[in-house]
Amino acid sequence: MTALTASVDGKKRLWPVPKDRLEELRERTEIYRQFRKARARLIKEQRKRQREMLRVIDAIAKARIRQP
Repeated sequence: MTALTASVDGKKRLWPVPKDRLEELRERTEIYRQFRKARARLIKEQRKRQREMLRVIDAIAKARIRQP
Protein backbone atom coordinates (compact mmCIF):
# COMPACT_ATOMS: atom_id res chain seq x y z
CA MET A 1 0.00 0.00 0.00
CA THR A 2 1.21 3.47 -0.91
CA ALA A 3 0.28 6.70 0.84
CA LEU A 4 -0.89 9.98 -0.63
CA THR A 5 0.23 13.12 1.18
CA ALA A 6 -1.38 16.54 1.03
CA SER A 7 -1.45 19.71 3.05
CA VAL A 8 -4.90 20.33 4.51
CA ASP A 9 -5.48 23.41 6.65
CA GLY A 10 -1.72 23.78 7.03
CA LYS A 11 -1.26 20.23 8.30
CA LYS A 12 0.21 17.34 6.37
CA ARG A 13 -2.23 14.47 5.95
CA LEU A 14 -1.67 10.91 4.78
CA TRP A 15 -4.19 8.72 2.98
CA PRO A 16 -3.60 5.10 2.09
CA VAL A 17 -3.87 4.37 -1.65
CA PRO A 18 -4.50 0.83 -2.85
CA LYS A 19 -2.01 -0.25 -5.50
CA ASP A 20 -4.78 -0.92 -8.00
CA ARG A 21 -5.77 2.79 -7.89
CA LEU A 22 -2.26 4.22 -7.94
CA GLU A 23 -2.02 4.73 -11.72
CA GLU A 24 -5.46 6.34 -11.84
CA LEU A 25 -4.50 8.81 -9.11
CA ARG A 26 -1.23 9.64 -10.88
CA GLU A 27 -3.14 10.44 -14.06
CA ARG A 28 -5.72 12.52 -12.24
CA THR A 29 -2.97 14.37 -10.37
CA GLU A 30 -1.25 15.23 -13.65
CA ILE A 31 -4.52 16.47 -15.14
CA TYR A 32 -5.06 18.65 -12.08
CA ARG A 33 -1.51 20.06 -12.32
CA GLN A 34 -2.11 20.95 -15.97
CA PHE A 35 -5.37 22.65 -15.01
CA ARG A 36 -3.64 24.74 -12.32
CA LYS A 37 -0.87 25.78 -14.74
CA ALA A 38 -3.42 26.77 -17.39
CA ARG A 39 -5.40 28.73 -14.79
CA ALA A 40 -2.27 30.58 -13.67
CA ARG A 41 -1.44 31.47 -17.30
CA LEU A 42 -4.98 32.72 -17.87
CA ILE A 43 -4.88 34.93 -14.77
CA LYS A 44 -1.49 36.33 -15.78
CA GLU A 45 -2.78 37.16 -19.27
CA GLN A 46 -5.93 38.76 -17.87
CA ARG A 47 -3.86 40.99 -15.59
CA LYS A 48 -1.67 41.98 -18.53
CA ARG A 49 -4.73 42.87 -20.65
CA GLN A 50 -6.26 44.80 -17.77
CA ARG A 51 -3.08 46.90 -17.36
CA GLU A 52 -3.08 47.61 -21.09
CA MET A 53 -6.74 48.63 -21.03
CA LEU A 54 -6.14 50.97 -18.08
CA ARG A 55 -3.24 52.60 -19.93
CA VAL A 56 -5.52 53.25 -22.92
CA ILE A 57 -8.33 54.57 -20.71
CA ASP A 58 -5.92 56.85 -18.88
CA ALA A 59 -4.54 58.14 -22.20
CA ILE A 60 -8.07 58.88 -23.44
CA ALA A 61 -8.90 60.68 -20.19
CA LYS A 62 -5.70 62.71 -20.40
CA ALA A 63 -6.43 63.67 -24.02
CA ARG A 64 -9.96 64.78 -23.12
CA ILE A 65 -8.75 66.92 -20.25
CA ARG A 66 -6.39 68.77 -22.60
CA GLN A 67 -9.21 69.65 -24.99
CA PRO A 68 -10.76 73.11 -24.48
